[in-house]
Amino acid sequence: MLIVPAEQKLDWSKPPIITLLLIIINCIIYWGYQGNDEHKIDQAVTYYINSGLYEKEKPLYYLYIDKEYKLYNEVYRLDKAGYSEYVATNILLSVGFDLFLKEKIKDNEDKEQWLKSRKIATDQRDDISYIRFGIIPAKPTAGGFFVSMFLHGSGDHLLGNMIFLFIFGFSLEIAIGRIIFTALYLVTGLAANALFFVLEPQSFQPGIGASGAIAGLMGMYLALYGLRKIKFFYWIGFYFNYFRAPAIAIFPIWLGKELYGAFFTFDNVNYWAHIGGLVSGFGLLYLSKNWLVKVDIDYIEKNDPNEPIVRAINQADNYISNFNLDAAQRVCQSVLNEYPENHQLLEKYYTITSHNPTDKNFHQAVLKIFQLAKNPQHIGFVHKIFKKYSQQKNISTLNSPKVLAFLTEHFSKHGYRADAEILLKRLLKLDGKNAGLPNLLFIVAKACAKDKDQTGYQRYLNYLVHHYPDSQQAKLLKKN
Repeated sequence: MLIVPAEQKLDWSKPPIITLLLIIINCIIYWGYQGNDEHKIDQAVTYYINSGLYEKEKPLYYLYIDKEYKLYNEVYRLDKAGYSEYVATNILLSVGFDLFLKEKIKDNEDKEQWLKSRKIATDQRDDISYIRFGIIPAKPTAGGFFVSMFLHGSGDHLLGNMIFLFIFGFSLEIAIGRIIFTALYLVTGLAANALFFVLEPQSFQPGIGASGAIAGLMGMYLALYGLRKIKFFYWIGFYFNYFRAPAIAIFPIWLGKELYGAFFTFDNVNYWAHIGGLVSGFGLLYLSKNWLVKVDIDYIEKNDPNEPIVRAINQADNYISNFNLDAAQRVCQSVLNEYPENHQLLEKYYTITSHNPTDKNFHQAVLKIFQLAKNPQHIGFVHKIFKKYSQQKNISTLNSPKVLAFLTEHFSKHGYRADAEILLKRLLKLDGKNAGLPNLLFIVAKACAKDKDQTGYQRYLNYLVHHYPDSQQAKLLKKN
């Protein structure tokens, strides 16, 4: 049975950078670091067999697994069938067998050589990723608690986990923010390993995989939506469909599935880690949302912050199609009071008012846009409208020395030097005694230097020194 949320559409305008980064890190670790595991296992098992340890230890291993009938029968069957390498691998990779073995060989006359050879084999084995960094409750390490979250047992294990990480991470990262998302992902992963450690303290089975942390994301997702009814996709056998239910109602279903696995199934799935992640993820977010964790309500409620803008533009377009430009203009003006820096709305307002270039509203629209030039985020948009406006017959706004000086400065500083030079020349003709000209000449000269135009750089500096010899900039240049 599979149940996953299908509430939010993938919105690539807000890419889940941390989620994608986590996926990349997991893949790099698996295909890079863990890719050497097969070679390490082969090397360790080859030594184990060739050193004679296999034949010595096999009878003791049968004693060790005597009560685990299923494993005992499987090993015995393969041993009789001649699969000695498989059996040797099984023995060597059994970390719990190490302690049992030490007890059995402590009084053996061959003890020293046996232990020496065993150490070599064990050191080779312990370099395998999931033994070195897996969470082994009976032999816990700090590194194991953390690194095990980024290790996987197979390509299928990795693929399954990364799909679920993407499904849940995409929405959660947007809804609760990248920093909180990252922190809770790691904390729930540690909580998952902690529960496995507490409830299986004698286990020598290494626990690896991102599924504990991903179960934490699943719990967080349900806590995020709480009692809100959201859309889920389910798949049972050959049948699949969608249903809507309060998010919190799915929690006991997911928890029950993991508890059933923990008590009634016998496989290599770490159900306790899943439970630890699921419960800690749900609890942490449920208790902290809208208190320590700021939730993007607009996102989970699917409120589009641009809806008033889109609605206003559509309304204006309807008025335009009916040749009612005044009404279209009023619609834009009313929404611009709330969104004075929205490029889409400003451009629409500019287009409407440009149909009557003698009207004061047109020039006010131009001024509204030009004023945004002081913010580098808007400079590209301002330049785009400036180019459009420059082609108009009536460009009275560009007869204002104040506007010319303002645009010259900001175009120079943000990569539009050619237009800044045109504006500077216009300003020199209109108001050659403008108090800001020495500074503007100096700024444009620096823009030339930045573009490696040495001729232009010298030309503007010479003009500055010759025509404004008493200015601060000219005095500074003379000193240098």
